[in-house]
Amino acid sequence: MKRRFFIVSTLLSLTLSLVAHAGTTWTTPEIIIDEAASYVSMAIDKNDKIHIIYHFSSGTKGYLKYATNATGAWESTMVGSGTSLEYGKYSSIAIDSNGGVHISYGSFGGTTGLAYAYMEAGKAWVIDIIYYAEIKSSSIAVDSNGKVHIAYITGDKLKYITKSNTWSITPIAGNVTSASLAIDSNNNPNISFYDNVEKNIKHAVLSATGLQLTAVDGNNANTADVSNFISIVPDNKQYIAYKFSTTIVPSVYGLKHAMYVPSSQTWTLKTVKSGDYGVSDIHIVVDSNGKSHISYKMTPNSLKPLIKKLKYATNSSGAWISEIVGPLKTVVGGNTIGLDSKGNVHLVFVNDSNRLVHTTPDADGDGVADASDNCKDTANADHADTDADGTGDACDSTPNGDGGTTPPADADGDTVTDASDNCKDIANADQADADADGTGDACDSTPNGDEGTKPPADADGDGVADASDNCKDTANADQADADADGTGDACDSTPNGDPNITGGTNEPPPVLATEDGSSSEDSGGGGGGGCSLVR
Repeated sequence: MKRRFFIVSTLLSLTLSLVAHAGTTWTTPEIIIDEAASYVSMAIDKNDKIHIIYHFSSGTKGYLKYATNATGAWESTMVGSGTSLEYGKYSSIAIDSNGGVHISYGSFGGTTGLAYAYMEAGKAWVIDIIYYAEIKSSSIAVDSNGKVHIAYITGDKLKYITKSNTWSITPIAGNVTSASLAIDSNNNPNISFYDNVEKNIKHAVLSATGLQLTAVDGNNANTADVSNFISIVPDNKQYIAYKFSTTIVPSVYGLKHAMYVPSSQTWTLKTVKSGDYGVSDIHIVVDSNGKSHISYKMTPNSLKPLIKKLKYATNSSGAWISEIVGPLKTVVGGNTIGLDSKGNVHLVFVNDSNRLVHTTPDADGDGVADASDNCKDTANADHADTDADGTGDACDSTPNGDGGTTPPADADGDTVTDASDNCKDIANADQADADADGTGDACDSTPNGDEGTKPPADADGDGVADASDNCKDTANADQADADADGTGDACDSTPNGDPNITGGTNEPPPVLATEDGSSSEDSGGGGGGGCSLVR
């Protein structure tokens, strides 16, 4: 499985703020930790929890502190301290696949050098001084095997250090003023840096074949400190963001972007923004679509002594855009950038409030972070979600819950879906059903109870339904049936018994006889006296 790590380092001071962006709207920051901070670095773990390290000083001591929201609420703990205000500066952080936290930073006061701190999840910090000389920057990364890689600058020398059984150092280049490190899919360390003699952005890679150096862009002849940062995606395309200046107005800078494509072994250069003042503290991350997200700072110079702004640049929509983050007058110190697993961009920066603060993406401006907003593009501050399907009512086509993504049919428009409407074609929002026969009163021809949905057929109108009427076409409310043959007397041609009708007798009708022995068939008239039935 390929792992992604976000590695960031910072240079300047003031106060720590966290911002996430998923559009052009930035939410109002909330306080994370109520103390000043500087030299900020951030990493985001596989569970989208944020881990931050920062420098803090008080009295005559310097401190390296660690803040995270891994347990929900923001918490801050001490990593280490020294008897110098410089202790804890030049820091960088990375998270391994098991949640272990790795930090490189400068140790000053007492023991001076490059320090490495490690904290296994749930355990105490373990700190080791791995290089005994003053450093000016560090950048750390962890590869897919859990191996630690660090690039750092001491004096003007760029060096690389890693540990197999013991720590081993490899010199990279001299005359270096800024550097950044990232790991490719082959677990090779890649370093971008500025060569202050050749005035060139360069790239270094250490592989099994040794060290390879490549010039990226030499158009930086008018500045002595070009800030740069590198990021690598799984296909080994490499991205560097860096500052450039012009020969016409040396104090005016811009932001450039370089992309290396391994298949063609070429760097493609793009100008992201020109005409900015005091560009510095640049950081870049690249999303799963190969789009870059860059944070950088505009700082005071002789032409613009009061300008202090954090800017964000991206080509996520195609063309490059660059915008100011937060209020126009925000004073910004160090910053860093990262991506979570959903592609949300997170920024940590230092503002002028001397407070550690946090903001999140808020595309719809409703004050709810995109990372937790159930309607990212529709304002819904109440976050209501009636059917608890994860989509807020404000943007849910079926807020009452049918589990689908399209609205259910509602032919009569009474807000009751056809699937549960007892009168689909007649509006009856109250769904009244007096006889509880499943047909609403509004469309029930017998709302007080016939148990059917339509009146039973009664062709002869005698009040007896055809289904039980023994004379369907002849009115006979009494349903008399003398011969009990199933046909009512009113429509029975032989109501007293017809052998040809089912239910009648199979014997001939009885013959009446007179007293003299003649049959009633032979008699021409009636004789006196009684008669008897003869069989």
